Amino acid sequence: MTNPTGEINGFSEQTAWAAESLTGLATLSVHSFEHLVRHSYGVAGDAIEYAIAALQTGTTSREVTAYLAAQTTLTQAYLARQSQRQTQLTALADTLRAGYSTWLQEAAIAKNAPPTGTRIA
Repeated sequence: MTNPTGEINGFSEQTAWAAESLTGLATLSVHSFEHLVRHSYGVAGDAIEYAIAALQTGTTSREVTAYLAAQTTLTQAYLARQSQRQTQLTALADTLRAGYSTWLQEAAIAKNAPPTGTRIA
C-alpha cells in the first residue's frame, strides 16, 4: 500500500531542493551579468574618451608633428588602459568560473544527498 501523504511530502521536499539549487544558479548568473556589464561599460567609456580626445587633438594641433605626437601619446595611454582592462577581464573570468564550479559541486553533492523524506523516483 502506498502512503499518499509521504509521497506528497517527498515531492514537496524535492521541489524545495531543486528550487534552492536553481536559485543559487540564478543568483550567480545575475552576479556574473552585472560584473560583465560593468566591465563592458568601462571599456566603452574608455573608447569614447579616447575618441573625443583624438578629435580634440585634431582641432587644437597647428602642426602635423605636434598632432602626431599627441595622437601617439593618446593611443599609447589608451592601449595601456585596454591592457589593464584585459587583465581585469581575465581575473573576472577566473572568479566567475570558480563560482560556477563551486555551485556545480554543491549541486552535485546536494543531488546525491537530497533532503530526508520519501524520494520519488
